[in-house]
Amino acid sequence: MFLYIINWTIEVINHFVSSGIMSIAFFLIFKSYHTSKHKILNLLSLTWFSLMFYMFFLAIGYLFLSPVLFRISLIFLVIAGLFLTLGLDLFIRYSYDAKKLMIYGSITTGVLMTLFLPDAIVPTVFPSGMKSLKIETTKPLFLWTLILGCFTCIIYTYYCYQIYRKSPKNRKKSTSLTLIGGIIFGIVSLAGYILGLNKIIPGFLVLCLSLGALISSISFTIDPRLVRVLLTTSNNAKVKLRKQLEERLILSEERFQNLVENMDEIIYEFDSHGNCVYTNQSHERLMGYPIQDFSVQKILDLIHIEDKDVFSLMLKRVDEGKSSKNIKTRVKSISGKFITFLSNVAPIINPLTKKITGSIVLARDIDKMEKSDLRLIRSQKMESIGKLAGGIAHDFNNFLQTILGYTEILLFDTDENSENYDYIQKIKTAARNGANVTRQLLILSRKQEIELKPLNINDEILKINTLLKHSISKMIDIKLDLARNIKLINGDPTQIQQIIMNLVLNARDAMPNGGKLLIETQNIFLDSNFCEIHTDLTPGEYCNINISFQ
Repeated sequence: MFLYIINWTIEVINHFVSSGIMSIAFFLIFKSYHTSKHKILNLLSLTWFSLMFYMFFLAIGYLFLSPVLFRISLIFLVIAGLFLTLGLDLFIRYSYDAKKLMIYGSITTGVLMTLFLPDAIVPTVFPSGMKSLKIETTKPLFLWTLILGCFTCIIYTYYCYQIYRKSPKNRKKSTSLTLIGGIIFGIVSLAGYILGLNKIIPGFLVLCLSLGALISSISFTIDPRLVRVLLTTSNNAKVKLRKQLEERLILSEERFQNLVENMDEIIYEFDSHGNCVYTNQSHERLMGYPIQDFSVQKILDLIHIEDKDVFSLMLKRVDEGKSSKNIKTRVKSISGKFITFLSNVAPIINPLTKKITGSIVLARDIDKMEKSDLRLIRSQKMESIGKLAGGIAHDFNNFLQTILGYTEILLFDTDENSENYDYIQKIKTAARNGANVTRQLLILSRKQEIELKPLNINDEILKINTLLKHSISKMIDIKLDLARNIKLINGDPTQIQQIIMNLVLNARDAMPNGGKLLIETQNIFLDSNFCEIHTDLTPGEYCNINISFQ
């Protein structure tokens, strides 16, 4: 009986001491969590908190020989195991989560089912009827509790080992203390229990648990850099990083998709068999063929017969792993019209196998560009002709001024009733008409300075009408519909006439078979709604020149 009292006293004291040590470990881990706000430290602090109450209720259960308090202590052990399992799930690969939680769920179920059986926990009773100073459990509860304790100890040992293994070399010294704490918590405690040390030193198991927890908690306090190891190597951090990378990848793909789909150029991706696996919206807009029916062979069938050799050579270069740039080919669209493309072709090479897995094509429709180039060349020719005409008109104007000067002298010396006077007058009139023509040529060549003044646009149209008739085909009939009450504008006569000349010449180019060209003028008023769309204008009265053709 005396031995029972000594063992009972040591067991109660060791459980209270272990509860105190665990409270210190809880305080240290909670302090680290308060600094870093890391979820793993939060779960670990909750684990120590649950184990602290497990040991406390176990101590007072032994003290008062209360089966109820013993049941409560085992519930805290279940909670501690849960928090420890969740903490480890954040630290190792997620592929093991379901397995660990299923195992822990079955253990917890077994413990809870047997824990609340009426005779699961009872004090030992001597034949004399006197209660002993120990509490015994039924075999099922003992088995489930043993499995739960082993599972919790092994998890924490593995937890500390992962921290040690994942830490960099310059942190090994600090994490070795963490590993020592995990070994004491998991391996030493279990080994001592198996070897029967718990009978020699009552409370040996809970002492090892609390000392192991304290040592590993101290390692986080003396070296705060260990928290960074958790932050950078934990699965929680990796998951967050993975989510950030996935979000960036999605944004990058959407940005790339928007960029590609809104390009004027067609982009094709062909596999190694020549089948089209991707193209953008420009393909449907320009070519019109369904992507399912589109392939390299299909393009070869649609290529203009004069460009087939160039296209075949381009395919051969792709098979050799070479790129081709600025290849000009004509391809028939679904409407039957040939479209001229300027294409760049490059092979797709697998970086691992170094084999050609397909090709990518960037094709640009250059029909409009070629037409623009032709218009630019025509504009440059017109500019050159205008400069040439300006130079000729300037010299010719000098000749006419000489003729006009001498005709004035002849008219001064000739009698008005003389027959020669009429001839000289006709020479003067012809010279003045020639001067007007040269003036129009100078307008075309922009040789005159800008001079803003009030003018009537009807008068300017009438002045240039003669030159217009000489500039366009006789198959085009020019009609004038000029407003009688047209208002004056402030402008340069030379520029007004040149604008009209350019508009008429553009209309002439659009009438290769001739027709009727109508020039109209009218007074108009532009309101604020119209000027909101055309921001370079302000509301008010304007004179409108309209040139149309039929």
